[in-house]
Amino acid sequence: MIPLPEWHPMAVHFPLALTVTAVLTLSAARLRALERHAAALASLGTWNLVLGALGVLFALGTGLAAL
Repeated sequence: MIPLPEWHPMAVHFPLALTVTAVLTLSAARLRALERHAAALASLGTWNLVLGALGVLFALGTGLAAL
């Protein structure tokens, strides 16, 4: 098993990637050319943002534990 302080660098990048993906999909949902897929992209972006926020809490916990 990996010691807890070693989890923090891994835990930081996961919410970052989810947040960037959320911004991209929510931006794509707003484009006029993608009206057919707008609802699915908006839902995907919202769920990525929610999961990214939960991941931030995990990253915060591992960061405080690493201190």
